[in-house]
Amino acid sequence: WRSESTARGSKKDGFSCGVYVARWFDYYVSTYTLSPDKSISTDTEPLFKTELEIIRYKLFCYVLFGMQADKTA
Repeated sequence: WRSESTARGSKKDGFSCGVYVARWFDYYVSTYTLSPDKSISTDTEPLFKTELEIIRYKLFCYVLFGMQADKTA
């Protein structure tokens, strides 16, 4: 596996590492924990720029709010 990065850190196809992790997790869940009739398709169309930004924002919020919860516990 070869990573071809641009100056901003995203891959040439427009996906950042976080999006790859999210897609890998979807694949893992669909393969190992869900029944075949409820599995998640990993053969998807490329994301539009706005969709990619929304996913990045959701991942950022998930990490940020997770860190805040750990500080108060």
